[in-house]
Parts: sequence; C-alpha cells; structure tokens
Amino acid sequence: MLVPFALLLIASLATATTSSPAMQDEEPDPRRMLTFEQNTLYMYGIQTSESPETWETWDHAEPNDGRSDDSFAEDNIFGGGGGRREFTFDGSDVNNVTVGVDTDLPITGKLTLSINCNTGCSQQVDIALRMGPKNGGVDLMTQSLEGPDGGSGNEYTFEFAGHRIDEVEPGDVLGIRVGFSKPGTLGEGYTLYLGRDNFEMTIPVLPPYEEEVPGLEIKEGEEYASPYSGSAAGFAEMSAQSSSLTGPILILLLSIAIIAAGIVFLPPIPFKALSVLLIALPLMLSMTVLPIISGPVAQKMAYDASDPDFWTIDEIAGLSEREGTFLGDDLVADTHFKLYIEYADIYRARDADMGGYHYGLGFEKYGDTLGSATESTPRGREYVQLYFSLFHQFDPSVASAMIVHVRLVNDTSDPENARIVPQWAVADGEGNQFWEINPELGGRWLIPEKSADGKMVVELIGIPYTWQFYPLFSLIVGFALGGFGFWSWTKARREIYAQDDDDDDFDFDDDDFDFDDEDL
Repeated sequence: MLVPFALLLIASLATATTSSPAMQDEEPDPRRMLTFEQNTLYMYGIQTSESPETWETWDHAEPNDGRSDDSFAEDNIFGGGGGRREFTFDGSDVNNVTVGVDTDLPITGKLTLSINCNTGCSQQVDIALRMGPKNGGVDLMTQSLEGPDGGSGNEYTFEFAGHRIDEVEPGDVLGIRVGFSKPGTLGEGYTLYLGRDNFEMTIPVLPPYEEEVPGLEIKEGEEYASPYSGSAAGFAEMSAQSSSLTGPILILLLSIAIIAAGIVFLPPIPFKALSVLLIALPLMLSMTVLPIISGPVAQKMAYDASDPDFWTIDEIAGLSEREGTFLGDDLVADTHFKLYIEYADIYRARDADMGGYHYGLGFEKYGDTLGSATESTPRGREYVQLYFSLFHQFDPSVASAMIVHVRLVNDTSDPENARIVPQWAVADGEGNQFWEINPELGGRWLIPEKSADGKMVVELIGIPYTWQFYPLFSLIVGFALGGFGFWSWTKARREIYAQDDDDDDFDFDDDDFDFDDEDL
C-alpha cells in the first residue's frame, strides 16, 4: 500500500512544479533579448485543447521560435459559442542591462487577425502596451482599433505615441495584451496569426551609450561646471564683452544726475546749459546708448527664436541620438543651420604642437540644461562639447555672442563608421583639426573662423563700435565752455564788487556836512 501511495505523491509533486518552458526562470537567451540591433518583439504562443485563457503566450526578439504555433484559431463547428477573447504576450527573456528607449518616437506594431462571420460583427481590437517584471507586467497604455487597415483585410497597425518609456531596466520586459470579440454563430470564428510579419511590435531603442568625451557625468547635487574651468584642465579664464544692462543704466542715471545738478546748483554762468549738455550727453551716448545698441540690441536683432534655422546650445543638448542623423530627427546630412551662443567667459589654452592659442566656451549660460539629466541627453551633452566648444586660434572675447554657421555632412572617411558631423569635423577635410587636450578632457574638434574656401563659419555678435568713445571728445569743449563760463562769471562778479566798493567811498551822510559855527 505504501509503494503506490509514494509513487502517486512523487507524480503529483512533479506535476505541480512543472510549467511551460517559455515561462520558467531559464537563463535568458541573448538572441531573444531586446537590444538596439534586436528592437522588434514577436508574439508567440501554443494552442491546446483547453480553454483559451490557459493557452501559453510569450514574446521575444528572435524572429523565429520553433515551439510556437503559427496561429490561434477557433471555429464554431460544434457550436462553441462566441465571447470575449484576450491574450497577453509578455517577454520571456529579460535583459541584464538597462535598455534606453527614445520617448520622442512612437512604439509601433501590427497584428494579423481574421474575424470570420456570416453577418455583420465587430471587428474592433483593443491593444494594451505592457511593461514590468517577468510574469508581472501591467498595462501602461490602451488603444482601440475599430477595424483592419483600410476597413478590409485582416491587418491592423497600431502606434503608441507619447509612451514615456525612457528605459527598460534589468529584469523588466515589454508586452502586449490584445482583446477582441469572437463571433458565436455556427461556422464563424477567428484566426490570430503569430510570429514574424504577423504579430510584432517595434521599440525605438537607443543605441548603447559609448562615451566619446570623458568627464561629463552629471553628479547629483552638483551644479554644472565647464570642463575647461578646472585647474587641471590647463585653461586660463578670460572675460568676454558684457551684454548686461546694469552698467549702461548706472551711467545713464549718472548722466541724468549731472544734468540735473548742473542746471540746479551751478551759478548762472555763461553757456551753462550748453556746457552741461556737452559733458553729460557724450557720457550718456558713449557709455549707455552705444553699448546697449552694440550689445543687447545687436543680439536681439541677430537671433530669431521663431526661425527654424536657429538652434541654441540647450536645444542641441536635449536631442537624442538617432540612426542616420547628427542628433534628433531633423539634423540630417546636407542640413544647414545657425547655432546661436551667448557667453560671458572665455577659456584660453596654448597648443604646444600647433602653436598659438585655442579658445573655449564654458556654456555657463546653459548650465541648467547641461547639468540636468532630464533636460539633456548624454549624447547631446557630449556633442555640445565635442563639436561646438573650442575655437581655433581666434579670440571670441571681443564679443558677447556668436552665430556658428553649421553645414552637416556625411563623413565617410571611415566607411565602416560613417557618421554625420559638422563640416569642420570631417576627418580628412581640408584644414580640419582635432585637438587631443589631455586624458581627463579628451579631444575636441576645432572650429575655424573661416572655412578653407573662405566662407564665414563664426559670426561674432556684440562687438563694441570702434568709434564708441569718439563722442567723449566733446567733453573737452564742454569743460572748456564751463571753464570759460566760470571765468567770465567770476570776472563779472569781481567788477561788480569793485564798483560797489567805489560807491561806498563817496557815499556821505548829511552829518558829514553839518559844521558848527566854531568850525567856520
């Protein structure tokens, strides 16, 4: 009696611990993991004689799976009846690394479903995007498709835009839940086709990040600092032209104060108003009006934020890496655009090999973006430094802003690693230079002021006028007139005082002429 019981117990334990191979915690197969190269997930399953909710389903990135059936199908030959059908396909092979996903691009897919009915029936399909731990995913987004593409046939395409999945962490998988109505009349039914070209979903996976520029990691709690600002970088900091309104406004107030004080407190000297104006107005013109026109006004006129041809450093830094582009969707080969950069500080370093100095931009004005992992991307931050931060032997400190004229070209100097770069970063381009600064900073492409064919590459904005201080020469006239006025006024006052003294000498009282008889 004990032997049959023991055999029965062992058999029951074996049955209880057995699960379908696809859903066991097997070692993940790299061929089935979601990667940049393997970014399409295929839906697979096995149909049994049991009820549909027990059928095994899964997905992975390998385009073939010999275990899977070609389709799920139910016919009402024996009057099986209709009703709701739902199948959940979750990943079978988890990643062991984080996979980045581009949130700017949609997750797309298609399924092939034939709903066979004798009379009109619902062709609607509900699709849910899922993510979570293996065997524990949850629905993130759901959409309903009223019918197949074009209103006929059996192919449905779907798209999840704005999915907000920026990465798939180790241990997590992506999946799909599909639901539809099975018609219930005799002879009706459905066929859901599985596998490649039938039921699949494409994920916009970002390329694996390989650092090209060292030292740009964002450290939590620390503010952005230019790579050139550290003492070990070998750069000396310089001040560029100021575009601040504070200084000119203070000079304006001082000029107004000079005019008011001169008119109110100066004595009524000759040429009083003219001399005050000739002193205050040149100060106002040279130190306020002209700096504002050549600085903030010139910057405002040079940059049009609504012009699609203009880009800024923070916009470039926010773009994600794309296959076949420089960054983002729009910056493809043969694109021309203008990069507008404002700056207050310049960093200078001597190049012992090439001779002369190179000048770097710290991008402190854009520090909030460059120091934020949410507002910028790793590749965007790298490309800002690699391609747009260092200038070849010309000094931008004479200005406060610049426009870099960029032409994107396809660099095929290395056919196996062709890439789209600015015109000065083509490896075998005439006059193009790459400077290896040091191991801590890596290297940078040097931007020339002009290209080899003489075309302007960098246009400086905010350079003070060479004649800005010429109006100050009128100060000489103003002070001369003021001095002459004081001299004339003082001289006139002395003459008046002298005349008053003479009058006092001959001013006799009547008592002075009242003689007594004795005096006679």
